[in-house]
Formats: sequence, structure tokens, C-alpha cells
Amino acid sequence: MREGEAELTKLVDERTADLAARNDQLSKAMTELKNAQDQLIQQEKLASLGQLTAGIAHEIKNRTLS
Repeated sequence: MREGEAELTKLVDERTADLAARNDQLSKAMTELKNAQDQLIQQEKLASLGQLTAGIAHEIKNRTLS
């Protein structure tokens, strides 16, 4: 009976370690995804700012030519 309990304990410990390792991998992947998302948002903001600036420059150019 004790051998069976020892074997079950060993299996539970192994699976617990495996799950902890997988959880760590998922956590790292989630962090990387959040960082990538933040970078994309920053790039979109800069692109929008660039478009706005180009539009303003175009308007200024058109008004000075008129």
C-alpha cells in the first residue's frame, strides 16, 4: 500500500512540476505578447501623428500659396 502511495505522490509531483513549467512558459509568452501589443500601439500612434502633421503641413502650404 505504501509503495502505491509513494508512486502516486511521485506522479503528482512530476505533473505538478510539469504544469509549473508550462505555466511559466505561458506567462513569458503573455508578457512578450503584451510587449508586442504595446509596441504596435505606439507605432500606430506615431503613424497617426505623422499623418496629422503631414495634413497640417499640406494645409499651411496651400494657404501660403493662395
